Amino acid sequence: MISHHAVPAAAEHGIFETWTWDPWVILPLTLIGVLYGIGLKRSAERSMRLFPWWRILSFYVGLGLALFALVSPIDHLSEHLFFVHMIQHMLLIMWSVPLMLLGAPIIPILRGMPRIARRRIVGPVARIATLRKALNVFRRGRVAFSIFFGGIWFWHMPIMYDLALISTFVHYVEHIFFMSTAFIFWTFVIAPIPFPSRKGYVSRILYLFAGATPNAVLGAYLTYSPQPWYTFYQKQPQLWFITVMEDQTIGGLVMWLPSWMMLLFSMGVMFFLMMREEDQKQMDGYQ
Repeated sequence: MISHHAVPAAAEHGIFETWTWDPWVILPLTLIGVLYGIGLKRSAERSMRLFPWWRILSFYVGLGLALFALVSPIDHLSEHLFFVHMIQHMLLIMWSVPLMLLGAPIIPILRGMPRIARRRIVGPVARIATLRKALNVFRRGRVAFSIFFGGIWFWHMPIMYDLALISTFVHYVEHIFFMSTAFIFWTFVIAPIPFPSRKGYVSRILYLFAGATPNAVLGAYLTYSPQPWYTFYQKQPQLWFITVMEDQTIGGLVMWLPSWMMLLFSMGVMFFLMMREEDQKQMDGYQ
C-alpha cells in the first residue's frame, strides 16, 4: 500500500499500471500460500481425502483475490474514488475470506509450519487459557455477528474512514480487522475443518439473512445522503469526470447490492445442502 500522505496525480502515471507491490501484503499472503501447499503435501498419505481439488482451488482463488485487491491498481484507485475502495472491501470480506475458508486452511497451514514452530510457538499459545476463553466468546454467533458488522459501521464513520486514508498504519489495522472478523463471521456458515459449526442449516440461513441488513442500511445511507461523508475525497483530483457525490452514490450501491447478492447466494447454497441432507436421510430410511 503506497503512502497515504502524498497521493500522486493520476495524470503522472498510467492508472492501470499502478501496482503497489507492498511487501507487507505480498510476503504474509505468499507465506500463507506456501505453508498451505507444504501442509497438503505432508497430509497426502494421511488425510488428503479431506482436501479434494475444489477445496485447494477455492483456497488459492481466495488468496489470489486478496492479493489482487490489496496490491493491484484497485488499491491505488481507492485513494481517489470511494466506490473503488468499496469494491476492495467487498472483494476481501465477501469473496476472498469465504473462498479461503472453503479450502479448510487451518490444518494444512499448521502442518506446513516447521515442527519447531508448532512445538515452541503454536502449541504454547494454543494452551493459554485466557486466549482459549476469548476465542470461545468470539465463536458465539451473536458476538461474531456484532463485531463484524459493528466494525464495518465503525470504520465507515467519517472520522475513522478519513483517518484510515491519511494514516498508512491505521489503514493496515482496518484491513486486518475486516479480514479477521470476516473469518469469524463466515466460520459459522462454512464450518471449516476442524471446526464444526454450532448451527444447523436453518440457523445458518437465518444468520445470513440477518447479515444482509446492516450493509444494506449503511449502503442506503451512503447512496441517498444529500451531502458527502468523507472530506478526504473532496480534496482529491477528480477522476473519470465523477463528482464526489456520484462517487459516494456508486460506492453505497457497491456496498449494498454485491454483499446482498453474495449473502443470498450463500443462503441458496445452504438451502440446497439442507435439502440434499434430507433426501439422503429419506433414502437411508428406505434401505
